[in-house]
Amino acid sequence: TGLKYKLPILSPVDEGGLFTDEAPGYTGQQVFQANPRIVEDLRKSGVLAHHEEFTHPYPCCWRCKQPVIFRATEQWFVLVDHAGGRQAALDAVKKTRWFPAWGETRISSMLQKRPDWCVSRQRSWGVPIPAFYCASCRQPHLNPATFEAVKALFARGGADAWFTTDAKDILPPGTKCGCGGTTFEKEQDIFDVWFESAASHRAVAMKHPDLAFPSDLYLEGTDQHRGWFQVSLLASVLSNGRTPFKDVVTHGFLMDARTGEKQSKSGQFKPIPVDEVVQKIGSELMRLWIASIDFTDDIPLSWEILKERAEPYRKIRNTFRYLLGNLFDFDPKKDRAADLLEIDRWAAAELAALVRRVTKHYEAYEFFRVYQEIYQFCVVRMSALYFDTLKDRLYTSGRTSRERRSAQTVLHDTLVALVKMLAPILSHTTEEVWGYLPARETDSVHLALWPSPQEGDPDPKWDRIWKVRAEVYRELEKLRGAGTIGKSLEARVTVHSADPETLKALRSLDLSEAFIVSEAVVSDRPEGAEAADLK
Repeated sequence: TGLKYKLPILSPVDEGGLFTDEAPGYTGQQVFQANPRIVEDLRKSGVLAHHEEFTHPYPCCWRCKQPVIFRATEQWFVLVDHAGGRQAALDAVKKTRWFPAWGETRISSMLQKRPDWCVSRQRSWGVPIPAFYCASCRQPHLNPATFEAVKALFARGGADAWFTTDAKDILPPGTKCGCGGTTFEKEQDIFDVWFESAASHRAVAMKHPDLAFPSDLYLEGTDQHRGWFQVSLLASVLSNGRTPFKDVVTHGFLMDARTGEKQSKSGQFKPIPVDEVVQKIGSELMRLWIASIDFTDDIPLSWEILKERAEPYRKIRNTFRYLLGNLFDFDPKKDRAADLLEIDRWAAAELAALVRRVTKHYEAYEFFRVYQEIYQFCVVRMSALYFDTLKDRLYTSGRTSRERRSAQTVLHDTLVALVKMLAPILSHTTEEVWGYLPARETDSVHLALWPSPQEGDPDPKWDRIWKVRAEVYRELEKLRGAGTIGKSLEARVTVHSADPETLKALRSLDLSEAFIVSEAVVSDRPEGAEAADLK
């Protein structure tokens, strides 16, 4: 504001927080201790319009919690608008994928309003600012030759060499200031640590031959739109002409599920040690919990919430056990069925659709949707529907019969795809399952290729068939409750529907297998007392 209105830059406070001679009458007094006297002097001189004490926010040191004293001092800045830098940064934001999408709007708004970037700090140790000052005129001395000299110094002795080497031993021979001075002093300030982190892509991604620039992903909390994301973007755009990342993912913060307090080292809700979590619930449950939450929002946490993932994990593991248990005599290289039965084609199509959805969710970093899709597939589509219909074929059909091999082909494909898709989440469990796979393609699941999404969707007629089956099961439950039948295989079912499409779907396959009954008949009109009118 002072610069805006062309006011002189005054700094009447020294490094100890005491007034200097620029504040006559208060020299040597501590800033806050002098406040009452200043107020009184203003009152006596008749220029004090109003005086009142009230509570208000004020910046404090994050370590000692004491109020901060502001001083006007010379600093080094990055000019954000230099050579169109601000607009280039805003354009680069649009070329980056932000997850969640509101991250783009947030960081763009911050870039539009941000001031020039102060990159110097007055600290005892850090990455030095490679500048020199003429001892005669005190003007800074920087040019490509001095930068190359400092670069060579760091290559020989690291950044610490700056603090142990005299300026005359760093600068090229014959270095001279514009004023004619030949004696120089080193800059004592260091770079802000945010400048260091902003330039990390140069030290890592751009220097290591086995890494790529730009990086695929930057991942941090929501506070880093103002911090690391923004300064990294500025540093890279201004020096490389593009962002250092392709995607940026933002997560919320852990919160006490009971109080809503955010987790912090200084607050009441302390970080829970990872070792303690692993010891109590295991690493797999911890990863499954992390994958099951929408991390883009703040995340409630308690031991009860962590333990809730035990039941879903058990059901997923049981799915693996069922699949493995029915593949003990199946060799995918020799025993695959070329022509699948119709219900097996449905299951294969369901699997293909699942792979496409899960792949899409992984690419969008929507891991909680990955968990939901796979869990629902295991528990509902497979366990409650498909697996239920396979019992007779798997246990009573001939060992090498088409009926059994058709089912095993789909079970094998399902197991391989599920293990691969869950490997990023349940890394130990999937590795264990992979070790039991017949004719596995790699030694480790983590070395295997991602399942290739197949085209095509399940035939819509199956939605009608499963709805009818649900109605049939409700009727069978009534009969079981009345003691008329024991198991569903003791029933002969006659199904009636007034809907032509439903009738067509029902008549296209053997319903006795899908409904797990001894016989299933489709009729245009109700038959018998126990028949249910299904629509």
